[in-house]
Amino acid sequence: MPLAQLVFEPAEASLVDFVTADALLAGPGTIGEIQVGSNAAELLQIESDTADVLLAVVTAESAWLHRGAMEDDCEPQPWLELSFLTALPVLTGQGEWVQVQLPQGSSGLLRNSEVSQRRQVLGAAVSSANGRHAGRIIVEEAKRYLGLPYLWGGVSSFGYDCSGLVYSMHFAAGFLIPRDAADQALEGISVEREDLTPGDLLFFAYEEGKGRIHHVGIYAGGGRMVHSPRTGRCVELVKFDESYELYFEYCATRRYWS
Repeated sequence: MPLAQLVFEPAEASLVDFVTADALLAGPGTIGEIQVGSNAAELLQIESDTADVLLAVVTAESAWLHRGAMEDDCEPQPWLELSFLTALPVLTGQGEWVQVQLPQGSSGLLRNSEVSQRRQVLGAAVSSANGRHAGRIIVEEAKRYLGLPYLWGGVSSFGYDCSGLVYSMHFAAGFLIPRDAADQALEGISVEREDLTPGDLLFFAYEEGKGRIHHVGIYAGGGRMVHSPRTGRCVELVKFDESYELYFEYCATRRYWS
């Protein structure tokens, strides 16, 4: 089944000036006049049903979708800004450009230098890697967004919340994990504090770690953590010690990349 038929359904929505990765594959969102919804189970089904479809996956922090076609003589014009990890089916590619299929049946152009062409969204970044190397990929992907303002509910490179950053950086490294912090803390491999390795997830809960989980970050090695803290702040690298404001709310560590 073509990707567009599988994940896009018509809905009343106004044209927006950007489209996020969650709008296309990872969750609810809007592109043009198309409203979509997706969860982890649906995404896995997409992976299965599009196994033979070549996808252009945005690997730059963002990429502009251009109006035009490969055969046009005029210069392609920027149209929509796409988020990191946005994936669209490839129609054809040549030189600087790759032509991609859009949900409504039309097409657009992306720069080859800003995408990776692959037949799966998941797994490509670590297809030949495992163990500690995979964890470090997660950390390095997260560091690309240092300074990006926090966005509540954000799961794209236009803004992340704490668990959205964790979810997306694992996705970039080839791992599909739960979207929300409380659910992320229930799965994966439990890790003792003294065994922390880059790529592990650090969870924080109210009542000095005994209450409800409300925050998650990625252990970056060297006693540091990369995370998206809260509204008004940006993705940052902090020391995971008593100087960190939530240090005494630490409650658990989970590892998904092992």
